[in-house]
Amino acid sequence: MTTTNTTKKSNPKTGFGFSYLLGVTIVIGALLLLAVFSIKPALFQARSLSPLQIPSTFSGNMYMVVQRWDGEDNVLVLDSELNQLVNNFEAGYNTSVKLTANQRILYIYTQATSKDDTWRGSISAIETSSNDLLWQLDIPGAPFVGSPVTGAWLSADEKYLYLQGSPDNFTPHIFVVDTQLGTLLHDFELPLPYPSNVDMAFPQAWKLPWAETLLVASRNQLFTFDLTSGETGNTLSLFDPESIKNVPHNLPYTAFVWSGAVDPARRRLFLATSTQQILMVDLNEQPFVTTSVVSLPAGWQFTVMQPILYFSEDKDVYIQVKRDKTTITNGLEVEEVWVYDTNTWTRSSRLNLPQQLLNTPNNSASDGLDLTNYGLALSLDRQSVYSLSRKGLVQIGEDTNGRLQGTWFNAPGEEANTYVRKFLVP
Repeated sequence: MTTTNTTKKSNPKTGFGFSYLLGVTIVIGALLLLAVFSIKPALFQARSLSPLQIPSTFSGNMYMVVQRWDGEDNVLVLDSELNQLVNNFEAGYNTSVKLTANQRILYIYTQATSKDDTWRGSISAIETSSNDLLWQLDIPGAPFVGSPVTGAWLSADEKYLYLQGSPDNFTPHIFVVDTQLGTLLHDFELPLPYPSNVDMAFPQAWKLPWAETLLVASRNQLFTFDLTSGETGNTLSLFDPESIKNVPHNLPYTAFVWSGAVDPARRRLFLATSTQQILMVDLNEQPFVTTSVVSLPAGWQFTVMQPILYFSEDKDVYIQVKRDKTTITNGLEVEEVWVYDTNTWTRSSRLNLPQQLLNTPNNSASDGLDLTNYGLALSLDRQSVYSLSRKGLVQIGEDTNGRLQGTWFNAPGEEANTYVRKFLVP
């Protein structure tokens, strides 16, 4: 496979969604090494890369979005049978990525490259087996997301693609695209109860698998958004007024939703919050009913990036946590993974990630442990849970005695070590 070079164009602006999360990280003492990025044309060439050790227990390809030190996002395709990176799509900057259920089509929504159209974007449909560009469409707004694996959803029949973007880096919109024709059907404004850039009101959204509906959280409010009509439903207040006392001193003093995950079978939404609680929202009830099911022990708090995941195979919720006295290098440190049984809401197991890291080759206590982590993720077949450490992928599962264990898969070589962030495509 031949490497193709592309020409870069400079642009001093980046998407608000990620910069907003960086602001939160800075508040807790982090100094992320991310600066102003130049904008590169969204050309989707494939190229061969150095091998990357990945879990052989996973069958099929894994798609990972990685960001380099210069800010460029790439979508890597990892073949578990060949145990190597087999493809790389250069995605540009400030991207949002979605993959069809059969992995045949990869959608990449990225920010425009022209200085005159900074807050515009484009969506590209790529045939993953041939790398052919099926169609490309200009979007009247740039991605407005917290990470490259959020803010893009497919309808149940995959005929429509819903994109979270913004025409001004402030007002969120939902763009509805016909995936068969490659045309823009609707441009809906997503109304928020608060300005998106004030007191942690940036929208967190999840699509309901059984309906063409989004659940949207903005600070302390939750509401539905109809993806066919663009209309909002009733707003639900999530927090007890007294819960704000549980917000750690190193976070903004407000109650807000940090991250969340949907249980489609039982129709529940699980939320990790700044009040260091797991809230369960029962979506079977009208109006929705919210219950606080877990409060973290004193001295512990959720980590910054993707700290909660629902594993439907065992009906468990996984969370990543750290102590409030953890030494901060960049604000993205993770110390432990905890698992909660959602039937009883008892903690069934825990995993010490630093100890796991010490047990891997080429690591020692004298080297100093890099606890940087980019969150929890599921494999595409929904059968494996991963923690995305800077050192590699950590596959998490139970041993023969039912104890939680982590298997580290290091990413050797210069190619893998140039990544700042990484996310598995759901």
